[in-house]
Amino acid sequence: MTKLKTWDSGYYWCAVEIKNKFTLDEGSYLYLSVTADTPGLWVDQLEVTGVEGGHVSVQCHYNELYDSKSWCRAGGSCVEVSSGKSGRSEIKDVSSEQVFIVMMRELNREDTGWYWCTAGELQIPVHITVTQKTTTTTVTTYLKIKIILMALGILLLAVAVAMVTWRLWKRHSHLGS
Repeated sequence: MTKLKTWDSGYYWCAVEIKNKFTLDEGSYLYLSVTADTPGLWVDQLEVTGVEGGHVSVQCHYNELYDSKSWCRAGGSCVEVSSGKSGRSEIKDVSSEQVFIVMMRELNREDTGWYWCTAGELQIPVHITVTQKTTTTTVTTYLKIKIILMALGILLLAVAVAMVTWRLWKRHSHLGS
């Protein structure tokens, strides 16, 4: 949906048609709130990327005092502001700045997916992507080994040149006497 206007606010239905099935199609509804001013709930980033073993932070801003605020995984569990922490997710409410901050720690690839900031009845989606940690230590070790082998090769070459030079000098000095 693009170029939304305030009168586009309302309930919308999203459904998937399942052919040859004797039950109702799969679907869900949501309330879309289009405001002329600052929305009631928003985030700094709708898409956040983290690295395996690392952490991500999401700031959920709100413009009114809400009784309940939470961070939920789509199709999964929620962490309430009142509980503060659940597993590897921690949530802090900074009410003086009207923001609650979600910190997800010790990320793994399975953490990739859709999440929701919720405040009262309002929700806003955030997609978290967890990428594979790069193995820089392996590359660094490989480069160190390569440099050591090159240095040894240069050293052996220098010793060989010195020995040949010494023998030629000795042969030459022996012939001259």
